[in-house]
Amino acid sequence: MSFVAALIESDSAYFDCAAETEDLGFARLARMPGLVGLAAAGVVHRFDPERAPDDIDGWVATVSDRLREEGWAPRFYLQSPLPQLERALQDRGFRRQDEVAMIDDDLVQGDTGAIVLEPVIDAAGWQRKRSLQEACATGPDGHPMAAAAWVALERSKAEAGGLTPFLIVEDGEDLGMISTMDLGPMLRMKNLVVHTRFRGSGVATRAVRALLGRARADGRDAVGCFALAEGDAGRLYRACGFREVARQSEWM
Repeated sequence: MSFVAALIESDSAYFDCAAETEDLGFARLARMPGLVGLAAAGVVHRFDPERAPDDIDGWVATVSDRLREEGWAPRFYLQSPLPQLERALQDRGFRRQDEVAMIDDDLVQGDTGAIVLEPVIDAAGWQRKRSLQEACATGPDGHPMAAAAWVALERSKAEAGGLTPFLIVEDGEDLGMISTMDLGPMLRMKNLVVHTRFRGSGVATRAVRALLGRARADGRDAVGCFALAEGDAGRLYRACGFREVARQSEWM
């Protein structure tokens, strides 16, 4: 599998990890038990154009209305263009955000300062992670979230083996967090968050560089990630050596 294909598949694998999944015919529904209302915990994804219903408008209405009745904010991920589905979502009032898939296969580390990526391996580590998350109004995906719910989601995925979380530590102080997924020769970077007090000070750049160095030391050939097409993260990753390789769209 190519790096691009592996990176795109990793997003669906992340949604499915530790989730309850359901075949919806045209797509798959992945929901994290007990986390109703958290955007990242309920996702419709893995669309199969060959299984598209004759009435796509009706399918969208049925699925989205059902999810709302169950307390979820419907969230659809399209990993390739599906114009008829996109029109149906737009007609139903869904808002589109484009995400950019990015890869760095040079793994030039650069200056990391005194940054250390400390694995979260015990209850104390998860509590430190929650304290960092409580300083943020939104989750790493840009959607509003409760810190406890977000940490519960990541912990479930970590315990299922689909995610490895780290604390970003410098001079003994917790500055943020970042996670990875093991994709064999490529490492997937996810959920980079910096404490509000330290934003704008270069922490995110040093943390990404530290992760590139870690990947190289582990014998990886590349690091991949996603970022909002119109966001600060994409500019950060480009400055660290990443390049755009694909796009997908999120609809909420």
